[in-house]
Amino acid sequence: MAAALVDAPERRGVAEAAAQAAAELGVLTFKLGCTGWADPARDEHPGELTDHTRAAFDELRTAAADLQ
Repeated sequence: MAAALVDAPERRGVAEAAAQAAAELGVLTFKLGCTGWADPARDEHPGELTDHTRAAFDELRTAAADLQ
């Protein structure tokens, strides 16, 4: 999936390394969002997948900022 996501940014002139990093982060964001959404502890009120995915993206953005 990540490999397929690399193509579009590269066609728009984004460097391969940046396109690859963005694609991998996109896949990780979706994976973490799905994990939170599918958590059995949330079976009664799973919420929206988009909300979990946005929260995962915010978490990853904060983690990336901490690396600087």
